[in-house]
Amino acid sequence: MEYNEEQIKGMIEKLKYLEYLYKELEQQLRKKYSNFVQTGETMSPELFKMMIYIADYYNDFIGPKKGSSPKESKLFFTSSIGLKIWDIFIKVQLLIVKSVIQEWFTISTYLETHPKIEYIPGELEDDRIYFNRLFSKCLCNNAFAPTMSSFIPHTRESLISSIYFLIYSLKDNSLTNSQFFIYMNKEIVREYPIIKERYLNAKIVEDKYQMIYEQDKEFTFLEKKYNEHEYDWFEDLETNLPLNLNSLIKLVEAYLYFPQDMNRFNELLEESLKIDPNNFYFYTLRIKSDSSIPQYKDNQHTIELALRTKEFCERGLEILKKAKPLPLREEIKLEEGEILPERKNDLKLFSFYFEMAYSNLILFETPDTLAGDTKYLYLNQALEEFQLVELFTRYPLDGYYYFAKGNVLYYLNMFEQAIRCYQYVDKYSCKLPKNAVIDAIVNSCNCLVAMGYASMCLEELDKYIEQYEGDIRLRLEKIYVEEVMCKSKAELAIIKEKYTNLAKELSDSNFEVNNETGIYTQRWLDYVKSRIVELERVISDPMVAKAW
Repeated sequence: MEYNEEQIKGMIEKLKYLEYLYKELEQQLRKKYSNFVQTGETMSPELFKMMIYIADYYNDFIGPKKGSSPKESKLFFTSSIGLKIWDIFIKVQLLIVKSVIQEWFTISTYLETHPKIEYIPGELEDDRIYFNRLFSKCLCNNAFAPTMSSFIPHTRESLISSIYFLIYSLKDNSLTNSQFFIYMNKEIVREYPIIKERYLNAKIVEDKYQMIYEQDKEFTFLEKKYNEHEYDWFEDLETNLPLNLNSLIKLVEAYLYFPQDMNRFNELLEESLKIDPNNFYFYTLRIKSDSSIPQYKDNQHTIELALRTKEFCERGLEILKKAKPLPLREEIKLEEGEILPERKNDLKLFSFYFEMAYSNLILFETPDTLAGDTKYLYLNQALEEFQLVELFTRYPLDGYYYFAKGNVLYYLNMFEQAIRCYQYVDKYSCKLPKNAVIDAIVNSCNCLVAMGYASMCLEELDKYIEQYEGDIRLRLEKIYVEEVMCKSKAELAIIKEKYTNLAKELSDSNFEVNNETGIYTQRWLDYVKSRIVELERVISDPMVAKAW
């Protein structure tokens, strides 16, 4: 099956128009980009519309339509003209992704073309969540794994897009176990040497508009032969730092063996870093793989992992120092008396500084780290790192973020700020583990108690106790708040009775002490018993007034 002369003529005309548009786009971007980098000048919305127009032109007028027969699709994607068209489309799609991650345009510009992405204006965290969703959507448009029925071939740029998709997918650790992730990862690993071979051995033809078939065997649409350096090295979409495609391929391939074959996993990681020692994505994924294994065997192991995470962050941040800082689209808002810190490079969607802050929080919470007040150094460092995340990244300020920051503020006795963070935890509670939400509720109550507002907690606690089906921690917190509000021994006797009933309930629950639930149940039981003993002492002490 081949195209007739009229069809070929029509495809060549469309290709020439597409080449003209792409050349115009490149020239405009070249002029505007230097201003964007040097002065932060937002690029014209017309440039973004032009990129969208080229992408839509391919979809609406050139590429195979939905419902095309397999023969029609194969004919298009194995012809030299079809592949030239496809190559331009993929390059423009990659430019769209770059425009989003580098924020060439304002959110209002993106909203004109992507209005269906959920967006609630006015809140800092909602701007960031929209930005993350927009980036994911644009990246998904360009990343794919070939199937036997689609005949859509990879190009160098589509492999790059697919690698980014896999890297950012690995931010969600659960994806490493999904069938789609495994399939796509295997296909990208398989395709890489095949496509590389075609680029390095591309056949040069005199007439670039000559229709040649069987392009699944050799690429004539490239118009040049690539050498290995040209093929493998490219500029990172976000930082413009050089990255090596082969290094990234080895990196994502390693996660096909994680965690079932750690020897092969570590071999591929070593190969990846040997090819490109400045591959900062290596450190982002190493941090994520460390956090995805049930790891807290004991306090010493927890400390070692937290310190290793900090080391990985420091290595990644050291590489990012080489990047020229790009303008920030988000208005920097400082609280009264707050000083703007020095700008430090970080990744927008995977923040090394957030991981540093979280590690410092873990080090504070874990026994056997530093002694006494020295441990508060970790909290002060974490607070500084959270500020860098908010000022200089687009890291989503979601429930996990506010829970971690809220805990740091809580431990530093900054109760008002902690409560504000915990309010956001409640907002995102549907996306958080139950334990984190309940911890935030309990800590919020403790903040109010410390500020002298214990009475404000009871009604809210009743609501949450019903919502979380009588969770033991919430019931304990309510008794504690009631205890704080007591003004006589008689009232303390009532509280003692409540503790006694709860102790009996816990003792009768037949928990096993050798599992996680049993360990926490034993801890709560020990706490309740200690309160009973203390209340008995106070009630029986003649030196304590009957009322106060």
